[in-house]
Amino acid sequence: MKINYIILSLILLTTSNIFGQKKSNFGLNAGLTYSSIYGFDKSYIPHERSLAMGYLVGITFEYEINEDISIITNLNYEKKIIGHKLVSNDEGEGLKPDVVKMTMNYNYITLPILLKYDFSSNFYINAGPYVGYLINRIDKGGGYSEDTSEFTEKMDFGLTTSIGYLILLDKNKISFELRNNLGLINTSSYPVIDNGTNKNHSIGIVAGFLF
Repeated sequence: MKINYIILSLILLTTSNIFGQKKSNFGLNAGLTYSSIYGFDKSYIPHERSLAMGYLVGITFEYEINEDISIITNLNYEKKIIGHKLVSNDEGEGLKPDVVKMTMNYNYITLPILLKYDFSSNFYINAGPYVGYLINRIDKGGGYSEDTSEFTEKMDFGLTTSIGYLILLDKNKISFELRNNLGLINTSSYPVIDNGTNKNHSIGIVAGFLF
């Protein structure tokens, strides 16, 4: 746990030093995300996945190293939603099974630090680490809502990659990008069956506006 806080402190310190200099831009970003968990044998899970979209909103800082390379960081509130359907197996003959739709709602503060490379006047790629801090986890479904934060570690860490399209305005920039977040550490507070892990994974479409 200590190493996660050290990593977060170093990233925050580096970010404050970089963006205290010139050649920096400020902006806003928002997007839709589709989240999942990997690292364990899904055959043990007695339910099916269902479509559930999350979202993120936040602020963006960009520091231009040169004409083609820059460093970008976001400070986002991110709601990761994982949906699934519980199907009853005790239905009688001629009766439809009972289906209960449920969602696991993870509320995070996330901080990616990305190296951006503009490989044309409009297209770019990003890559770098991210750190996430869990605010809480709420499970909903079947008419109930329960705080299940105790089952998930507070810190998350992983790798962010993305490809984007940039629209250059007179003094501003609008961006649209396809982003992939791959968690690299186990976020489960309890042992996972067969020595598995719970690692976060999400893909999203993110729009940004830089002033």
